[in-house]
Amino acid sequence: MKATPYLVRYGTSLTAVQATIIAKRLLSSFVLPPLRYLRAHPEALRTWRVQAALETKWGRLFRDYGNGQVVMPGMEPKTVVQAGIGLLAMAGLVIGVLGLLRRRG
Repeated sequence: MKATPYLVRYGTSLTAVQATIIAKRLLSSFVLPPLRYLRAHPEALRTWRVQAALETKWGRLFRDYGNGQVVMPGMEPKTVVQAGIGLLAMAGLVIGVLGLLRRRG
């Protein structure tokens, strides 16, 4: 049986079309759904990254530090008061020096 010119001419094109259809089906069923989910829920990707980072050597050290809570606390009231007192002292010192310089000049 001799191959017809039709099969020779269009056989590679049909094979390429079939391969394209199969690739599209594979992408749409296995690759794209997780990517669509991550696009709709970006917080899931951040959660996975944090969990993966906490499983490293340094992440375990960070997780086990202190009471095990991975939360950055806000500033303590004692620290805010100390900073305020220091700021007022510096402002008073600057105002006093400027006052002395103005009297001399």
